[in-house]
Amino acid sequence: EEAKREAEEETKAKAKVEEELKKALLKADKPSIFFEELRKMDQLHQKENWGWWAATDWRNGAFSAQLIGFGVRLMKHLNCPVGLIEAGSNGSPSGPFLSKEGFLASGEIARMIEKNPNLAKYADKVGWHWRGMIKPCVPFAVKGIYWDQGEGGTEMPEIYQPVVMRAIVASWRKAWGRDLPWIYVQKPSGGGCALNPENPFNKGSKACEALPENVPGGSWHASLRGDGYDIARMSGVYLLVNSDLSPGVHPPIKSSYAERGFRIALANVYGEKVEWTGPMFVKVARKGGKVAVLFDHT
Repeated sequence: EEAKREAEEETKAKAKVEEELKKALLKADKPSIFFEELRKMDQLHQKENWGWWAATDWRNGAFSAQLIGFGVRLMKHLNCPVGLIEAGSNGSPSGPFLSKEGFLASGEIARMIEKNPNLAKYADKVGWHWRGMIKPCVPFAVKGIYWDQGEGGTEMPEIYQPVVMRAIVASWRKAWGRDLPWIYVQKPSGGGCALNPENPFNKGSKACEALPENVPGGSWHASLRGDGYDIARMSGVYLLVNSDLSPGVHPPIKSSYAERGFRIALANVYGEKVEWTGPMFVKVARKGGKVAVLFDHT
């Protein structure tokens, strides 16, 4: 009975969202931004769904500045309405965005459970953001995913971020029935050096310095940055590199992040010939007494 009631509530909520979007589109006399905010855990069941709204000055303050910047650039470039859905939760780990079905379908997680059966307990602990914020959106014709979560870990200490993210990407794509393109914002946000930190685009970054004589020890930041490159090895997942941009869990200069996401989308989703990333490591090889490092996108 409980499952039936939840299914009925989700169906009603989806119908409401679709109807409100139709009304908003009919009112628009020019390309516009529309957004829906799904920010509370299981809020559809709490009957707090916001629905679709036209982006206006007084509403924008409650929405993701980075996502609005990304959407405005797309709207102006493509000259068409753009819909944005924010399904975010400040400081949330990634585990809640993974469904139980996605957890059980992951080959990587299954192999980890074989070695440590105690990990199977997490199957019943994941998914509350999936159920409350993502699953209700599955019927919509979503163009792609712009992912900016990660500082909160996975909520499963023994299962690290790339494994969980690969499971999330695979399960969401299965739910939508297609290989959704995925922009993954590098973590931690910013905090590195830039060639020109005085450039407004790079405001808040550090100046580049000479390499130290000794290799520094590892750090939490370095590990997270490495996770991003690991995750982006999946087909159709694109890393938004930001080490030269303003730092912070909520970086102050979000327009530079939005610009990079916009260029990633143009190149990889809309097929336009624009540069979207800096040099990317390919391989390293020894040549006599030297080491050669090969990059593409140079």
